[in-house]
Amino acid sequence: MLINILLGTLVNMKQQNSTSYPPLEITNTKAAAYLCNPQRSVFLYPFIGRERSASEVAQEYKANLKAYLYQIERMQQLGLLRHTQTKTRKGSPVKYYRAVADSFFVPFTATNLESLESMVDAWSQSLQPVFLKSFIHGLESTGEHWGVRIARENNGLLSIAAANNAVAALDLLAPDVPVLLEGWLTDLHLDQTDAKAFQHELVSLYLRYLGRNGAQRYIIRMALAPMPDQSELPPAW
Repeated sequence: MLINILLGTLVNMKQQNSTSYPPLEITNTKAAAYLCNPQRSVFLYPFIGRERSASEVAQEYKANLKAYLYQIERMQQLGLLRHTQTKTRKGSPVKYYRAVADSFFVPFTATNLESLESMVDAWSQSLQPVFLKSFIHGLESTGEHWGVRIARENNGLLSIAAANNAVAALDLLAPDVPVLLEGWLTDLHLDQTDAKAFQHELVSLYLRYLGRNGAQRYIIRMALAPMPDQSELPPAW
């Protein structure tokens, strides 16, 4: 399943139905809590904009059918999913479901979260365990003795990165190194025009490679935000 978090313009829902359901703003606090929980709302995604059966979804995403049936019942109770039709086949009839809207909006005021920061953080961190596991697997696949190297580079910038010695940082662009990239970059100073152009180039670069059917699947994390206060950086950065 392709999940583009906080990059709404990049979401590409496939197998859209010819009919569409209007957008829906969620005001029920229980439904809002369900949608704002990445571990729960993931069960709704396959039914947004298309009609599916529980068995189809479970098979497509290699999920437990009983778990999906439980979540389907829960989503119907919350008013997020509706039963659309039942098809007669050999054996038991097959029920089909679809989300009650093709897009949902959950205002922060409908949640019980402490702050808008908490709401955004829940989504931005939802795939962090997957990324971390994938990144470490890439490092360990080289068989090197890994650790963290902390140094001030010749260009004056502080560098904290995975490395296998204290002499130099790992050259991630070397041809024999796994395709890995991770880190916070805080030395970018741009005016509004350049910053917006940089933002567009990042998105365009992603879209340029999206859809290629390569042998290896990759997880990528993109983030960009203006820093309102230099003092918010940790000391020495």
